[in-house]
Amino acid sequence: MYKTIGTPPNTTHSRRKPTTEKLLLIGIGLLWASVYLMAVEFPERKDELYALHDAVPCQGPPQRPADCLWDEESIVSDVRL
Repeated sequence: MYKTIGTPPNTTHSRRKPTTEKLLLIGIGLLWASVYLMAVEFPERKDELYALHDAVPCQGPPQRPADCLWDEESIVSDVRL
């Protein structure tokens, strides 16, 4: 076959292979971490959300932590941007 002049034999021309492999491993690691966090954290957060939606309204302001939901109006003042 034809040989390219000035190219040593058994030389690869791609210098991107190690970088591509590193990026692929980082991507797989991030994917695994996100799947793991969804599998571990999502059920707990879902239960907390359902408990919040199922809570009954309080008759008055609670004096201690309670299993009821209390709405209070508040006013924000002295906000500087």
